[in-house]
Order: sequence, then C-alpha cells, then structure tokens
Amino acid sequence: MELERKFINFKAEDVDLEKREITGYASTFESDSRYDSYGDVVRAGAFLESIQKHESGERRIKLLEEHRSPIGPALQLREDTKGLWMKARVSKTVRGDEVLTLIQDQVLEAFSIGFITRGWEQSSTLTKWGYPVRIITKAELYEVSVVAWPANEFAKIEEIRSQKAAEIEQAARAAANQSIEDLKNLARHFEVSAARLSLDCHALVTLRSE
Repeated sequence: MELERKFINFKAEDVDLEKREITGYASTFESDSRYDSYGDVVRAGAFLESIQKHESGERRIKLLEEHRSPIGPALQLREDTKGLWMKARVSKTVRGDEVLTLIQDQVLEAFSIGFITRGWEQSSTLTKWGYPVRIITKAELYEVSVVAWPANEFAKIEEIRSQKAAEIEQAARAAANQSIEDLKNLARHFEVSAARLSLDCHALVTLRSE
C-alpha cells in the first residue's frame, strides 16, 4: 500500500537550535466535524502500536526532509489527549545544518507524517462533498517530515494531496452508480495512485451496500 501523508504546522519556539531538537505535535485528534481535505479524522490510539514498535527498536521512526532525505532520529513519541507528540533531533550534518537554517527562516514550517491506514470506520457525519467522514483508527507510522507547506483551513492538520487527486475523489464519490472499472478508468485519467483508488472504491462499495 502507498504511504498517506498529513501535515500540521509547528512554531519557531518548538525548535531548540542549540540542542538541534524539534518538539511538537506531528498529528492531532479532531472531532468528526473538523475533518481534513480528504474527509478524514484521526482517533486517539491510532499510533499506539507504532509507538511500541519504535520504543522496542522493531521499527524506528525517522525525521525526514520533505519525505525524501533522512535528517535525524525521533527521540520520543507519545499520544495524549491532543494528538501524537514528538521530539526529534536533527543530525549534525551539512544538510542538517541547512535544514535548521530553513526552519529558523520559516521556510520549513510544518510537520508531515508518512503512514499507512490499517484500520478505519465510517462516521455518521457527512463531509461538505456529501460522503461520510473516514475515521482512522489505526495508522502504521513510518516517518515524520519537516516540510514547506502553508497553514491549512483549521491551522492544525490536513491531507497532503495534489489538485488532481482532489478532483478525482470528488468525481468518484459522486459517481456511486458507476462500475468499479469505470472508476479505475477515471482514476487513470487523473493519474491517481492505485492505493488511494482501492480505498475510494472500497468506500463506494460500502456505501452502496447500505
């Protein structure tokens, strides 16, 4: 399955340049009415298994720049009532120094998590597009990135996605009377990933069966 991504802004005071540490919330838990632009909310407990794997050393979470280059380790991860809190250190490298400068200059000003949805359920709340909010109950976390991204609608958390993906999702959700093959052809036209298409098609089948 393809990694999904969500971002949240951090503040300059969350960065300790002397210790090269960044702290803050990599993801927040929202009510169903405060869904992101993908129609998703993340529930408390979604990251607990990933935190356990990180602490045991089974799968260490890394800090990346723009979901590409590793720039340091995640030192601490925990869930609280607000969301997924993290402390990470930027390694003492040439690129690490450059990243810290970009953070200080507010060029890189947001966290973005890379994860795979392993559990979700359908909310009774509808999005503004007319389909149910997806509640993510289990997310397999792989990395947290610092990214250059503007504030979102709620100044909290939002799905990172292309405009084409937004167009195809709205088209697919509205096309509940079309065949799955029609949806696949539509997705190919908009160049949407197979993983995201599979999720949308599954959601449509679920909606039709009700």
